[in-house]
Formats: sequence, structure tokens, C-alpha cells
Amino acid sequence: MAPILETLNQTPETTVTVVAVDNRSSLHRALAWVIATFAAAGGLIHLEASIDHRDLTFIAIGFAAMAIAQLAVAGLTLVRPSPTVLLWVGVLHAGIGLVWIVSRTVGLSFIPGADQAAEVGVADLVANTFSIAVVGVTIVALTLGRSYQALPLPPITTRIIRLVALVGALILTVAALSVPHEHADHLDVSVPAPTHSHDH
Repeated sequence: MAPILETLNQTPETTVTVVAVDNRSSLHRALAWVIATFAAAGGLIHLEASIDHRDLTFIAIGFAAMAIAQLAVAGLTLVRPSPTVLLWVGVLHAGIGLVWIVSRTVGLSFIPGADQAAEVGVADLVANTFSIAVVGVTIVALTLGRSYQALPLPPITTRIIRLVALVGALILTVAALSVPHEHADHLDVSVPAPTHSHDH
């Protein structure tokens, strides 16, 4: 009977220890959630932009490619937030931000409809704010030492981080998508000047 009683006494202690570990998550995982949330939000805005620019083939394809890439890396970041994955996520969004800066300053001469600098709109400003945020958080996640990456966080802290990132991204995305896009900045359409031949 002694061994049985000893086993029964040890079982609750083991169970409590396992539950305590499972109820905590690492700082690295929390940062990965933030990165994935911002990447997905930017992808949704670029997906909408591809639809808005459907009359400009190359621009529409570019926005669609960015959207697919961002949504893909967002999912990959949640599933496998390895340093290699995070590095490529950061590089992707740094590239997206760079293309946006060039398109809003000197234009993209090799893309029809984007050869002149376009005005900054609400949607692209929000989308690239997400890109900059992704790059920033990715740098933080990659530069943290392993001891800090594995830092356990209480469940409530993890939930707050995820909730703030999700709600913030949702509010900004809805605000960006609610503003109608004007194509006047991309098209150089010559409109005949009004004539006064019928005035006399």
C-alpha cells in the first residue's frame, strides 16, 4: 500500500506543474503574434488596393502579389516563428515600405500608371505603417537573446498583447478601407478643354 499512496501523493504535484507551464507563453511567441497581425492587416489593405486598381493591370498585380505574400508570411509566422522566417518577414516588409516611399516621391517609371509620384492616401499610409511596425517588431524579436525570447509571460499579459495588437490593427484597417480610392493620382487622362464655340 505504501508505493500506491506515494504515487497518489506525487500525481497532484506533477499535474499542477504541467498546468503552470502550459498557462504561460514566451515573449518570442507574443511578438510573433504582433508581427503576424500587422502583416495580415497590411495584406488585407493591399488586397483591397488590387481591386481598386483593377483598371491598371501591373499595379493591380503588384498589390495582389504583396497581399498574398503578406497573408502567407503572417500564417507562417504564427505556425513557425523561427529566426529565418522572421528575417524574411522583415525583409519583405522593408521592401514593401521602400517601394512605397519611391512611388510617393519620384514614381516608378517602369510601371505604367505609376511613373509619376502619387499623393499619399489614407489606405497606403496605414498599410505602410503596418509594414514599418512589422520591421520594427521583427528587429526586436531577432535581437533578443535566447534567455529573453524564452521569457515566460503570464496568460493575462499574453492576452493583453494579442488583444491590443488585434484591436489596433482592426480599427486602422477598417478606417483605411472606408476611405474611397481615387484613380486621378495614377492616370494621366487628357480631358478636352471646354470650347466656347456655341457661346456666340
